[in-house]
Amino acid sequence: MVRGPSRTRAASRSAARAAAGAAPLEAFRRIGGGRPGVGPSRPPGRHPPPILWLTSCSVEVLAWRLLVFSEGGVVGSGDGAVGVAVLGLGEMGGALARAVLGGGHPTIVWNRTAGKGEALVAEGAREVAGVREAVAAGRVVVVNVKGNAVARELLEAAGDVLRGRVVVNLTDGTSREVREVAAAVAARGGEYLHGQIMTIAPGVGHPDATVFYGGSADVHERHREVLGLFSGQAPLVSEDPGVAVLYGMAVHGTMWGLLNGFLHAAAALSDEGVEVGRFLEEAKSPLAALSAFLPSLAEEVDQGRFATPYGALRHHLPSIEDLVRESRARGIDDELPEYSRALVAAAIGRGHGDDGYSRLVEHFRKV
Repeated sequence: MVRGPSRTRAASRSAARAAAGAAPLEAFRRIGGGRPGVGPSRPPGRHPPPILWLTSCSVEVLAWRLLVFSEGGVVGSGDGAVGVAVLGLGEMGGALARAVLGGGHPTIVWNRTAGKGEALVAEGAREVAGVREAVAAGRVVVVNVKGNAVARELLEAAGDVLRGRVVVNLTDGTSREVREVAAAVAARGGEYLHGQIMTIAPGVGHPDATVFYGGSADVHERHREVLGLFSGQAPLVSEDPGVAVLYGMAVHGTMWGLLNGFLHAAAALSDEGVEVGRFLEEAKSPLAALSAFLPSLAEEVDQGRFATPYGALRHHLPSIEDLVRESRARGIDDELPEYSRALVAAAIGRGHGDDGYSRLVEHFRKV
């Protein structure tokens, strides 16, 4: 198990600060928002890679910062920077971990598949072998894994180490599932906040990105700075974690309806020989409120190229399945989300799992 810094290690850090000198430490304070241990504030618009921010401080100060990670993780750096453990290093989990690193927090990472954290370690994170070790090393525990059954299993395995920790669960699922995870965390003495991410991995940390939160208002306020690293918009929509899930599903349900309606229209236009891009240009006024998603879809349809590195159909399917199960559990009509699920599943079955949603135009083109 990773333990907090000993008196010897604390003395070593003090000595390292003295050796670094006042000038570089002051420079580190400037790029870190006024206190050592915190990374540079993020300017609006495009964000440079976190590794570039690290290089903006001196080698001596960077060495001092890395002492935080040496010989075991810590719950906090002793200088105001909260230690954050990230469980799950998939496409989204990796982006979340990099956001934490970019914010200057001691960052501990774990993934079930070994080796997933190598790039993050090179950027300054510390990878550990077990979930208990990761949870023990961080004051805040961010979870982003494949489903809440897995999230609950991992957190239950942490056992009493969860006591006093804050769990920010950013795993997709249904409202019932996240409430069960919240109860499991509370039963072990931890605090809980659920977040529903409304962006793809490259959007993490963008000022316009949104994560809906549900759970403890106190946790949301105390850790506002950490949450702000993931998105510019981070509203607490309810103290019930399940409500945040419903907010996310409401946005997704609207999105899928819009996409299906547009692609049906695209099929009709292209069948007539009308370029979809031309339609968008000439119908821009009535479509202005709906157009945010449409230009990229129009280009893909017109060019017949659907492959995408992000937001592929295989990533849509689990969320659509969540909405279907949520609808059935509540006794409401599940026909529309089930229709969307069937369309996406069929396209994946035809080998189009890595294509974008625009691939479904082929369904609407069928006679």
